[in-house]
Amino acid sequence: MIVTILQLIAVFGVPVLILRQREKGLVRTFGTIAMAYFWGIVVAVAAFLCRKAGLDVRLNADVGQIGSYVCIGLAIPLLMFGTNLADVRRLAKPVLISFALLLLAVSAVVVVLGRTLGAGFPWGRQLAAMAAGMYTGGSPNFNAIGVILGVPGDTIAIGNLSDMIVGTVFYIFILTLAKPLCAKVLDRHAKQGAYMRENGGAENVDALEWNGFHRGIVRNLALSLACVLVGAVIGFAIWKVKGGALTDPLVPAVMIAGTTLGLALSFVPKVRNVKENSAAGHYLILVFSFALASSLDLGTLGGNLLHTVALLASITVCSALLHLLLCRIFRIGADCAIVTMTAGLYGPAFIPAVTKQLRCDALTAPGLICGALGYAVGTFLGAARRFQVRGTIKQVTVVDDYAHHPTEIAALLDAARRRYPDSTIRVIFQPHLFSRTKFFAHQFAKSLAKADDVIITGIFPAREKQADFPDISPSTIVDAAAGLKDASAGTWIQPVEDMCLAAKMMAMRAHHGDVIFTVGAGDITDMDQVLLTALEAHRESCE
Repeated sequence: MIVTILQLIAVFGVPVLILRQREKGLVRTFGTIAMAYFWGIVVAVAAFLCRKAGLDVRLNADVGQIGSYVCIGLAIPLLMFGTNLADVRRLAKPVLISFALLLLAVSAVVVVLGRTLGAGFPWGRQLAAMAAGMYTGGSPNFNAIGVILGVPGDTIAIGNLSDMIVGTVFYIFILTLAKPLCAKVLDRHAKQGAYMRENGGAENVDALEWNGFHRGIVRNLALSLACVLVGAVIGFAIWKVKGGALTDPLVPAVMIAGTTLGLALSFVPKVRNVKENSAAGHYLILVFSFALASSLDLGTLGGNLLHTVALLASITVCSALLHLLLCRIFRIGADCAIVTMTAGLYGPAFIPAVTKQLRCDALTAPGLICGALGYAVGTFLGAARRFQVRGTIKQVTVVDDYAHHPTEIAALLDAARRRYPDSTIRVIFQPHLFSRTKFFAHQFAKSLAKADDVIITGIFPAREKQADFPDISPSTIVDAAAGLKDASAGTWIQPVEDMCLAAKMMAMRAHHGDVIFTVGAGDITDMDQVLLTALEAHRESCE
């Protein structure tokens, strides 16, 4: 408790101290945002060294993670309130072009490095594919793709840690050295000459003065909080439907809602003309930077860490270099390239900090829009066949989902229980690959035990052959499920090789209010129509 209290004091107090020292020493040289991130890392390292020395000093992860994103969620609407929509329209085209070039660069680099560096250690290629999602849709997409590809949980954790290590180093580079280096390469050839001239007189964020609380800033802070709450409600609703980790839809929803509603409120003169909007937003950015950096857990180092760090570092650096090369060809300016690079590699949460450091506030809104676009594509759309309701016949609902890994199936069924708490959950599961069925039989059985009624169909072979796995069949999972439920559950799981027969059997025994899931990565999705047709033909059995 004491450590948590001290952590809270540091999270909100250190940024104040940094602002007081903004005209002195290292703060003046590197800027307030870079120093907030630096001191956050110092706190994380100090906590790690204390634990190594035998002292039980553990920072509260919720304070670092949740607190940081709440602050950036509040900061974004405040910064949007003063947005000049003319700048947004003028800069939208070059920013979107630059963002598209980044997506192209990331895709190309991932393909090459995934086949080379990724092939050198277990799950390397999958981690490369996960990185492609992360650098377009953020960390939630990284984790979602990992689950879809069947990557073990410990490997996903190592991937997240590696991203934090690589991301921290590269983010410091963006805040400090990126502008002078990129300007030499890009600005000489950039065609946004008018923008570059305007930028020279941009507001120095570290010179902003806080004139205290008054009616206008109090109102705007309340409006900013309202934007956060709207995003939180939307994110919570998506989570209730899709399941998984709450932060997966919550963070993107808050960012997108803050950007959209903040831009809308910028049309209101009383909101737009409050001078303290930018100063308050800047302080919250410092809190975000310090809290996020201090949440780095150096004690979670594990196997394949060096390989994973090397892979992600290579993808990050090569993607950045290729992006800069493409920006040179398309005559994109340095500020625009850096902001869109931040939007892709880090997501919209980091845009305000970077634009403030670059003194290019005009790029904040376009950058946030690009980051939100990446979130929307990578997180909200996600993979096809995710909890898709195919229809309801006589109050029996048919749902299709791509889940084909034990962890993913467990998350799906947990989400199903939340969405349909009073329903009988029935599952038709088509295993994917004989090898996966063999190695994960017990895990599949344990995950499927969350359902009330399960039929295992014939295995989707993909690239494999049954002859190579003669002893592996739907019964493999059924046998592994022995003893998972007591006798009162009855015969809750059974093998049925023929998918069409399995679908008809499940339709025949479904009742009023039941939910039937077709689950798997193969052609099990084709059984949805068979189920709906069978339910229509056997209405009486559903009473």
